[in-house]
Amino acid sequence: MITKHKELITEVVMRLKNNPTTTLTQYNNYLSTKQWYEQAIIRFFVYKVAMGLAEYHGVVLTNYTETQVLQKVRDWIVATPAKKLSKVIFGEINQV
Repeated sequence: MITKHKELITEVVMRLKNNPTTTLTQYNNYLSTKQWYEQAIIRFFVYKVAMGLAEYHGVVLTNYTETQVLQKVRDWIVATPAKKLSKVIFGEINQV
């Protein structure tokens, strides 16, 4: 499903990489510029990344607020090289 929205997901990833201190308020302001369905896709993407971090990287999400979850996702995206992000997110070797 995510691969159908590659441009939108790439935009989100690049926005986070270019703004590594993005807050929940800034994230929500960004979402407010999107159509409702784009907001849903982006929120689902953040959810899937968060669940992947919990499953594969031992990040415990229990009792986390939305702010804390976004910070974990943001920090992982910022710290991960673009080629690896592309491979993990889209199953490609091409760079995000």
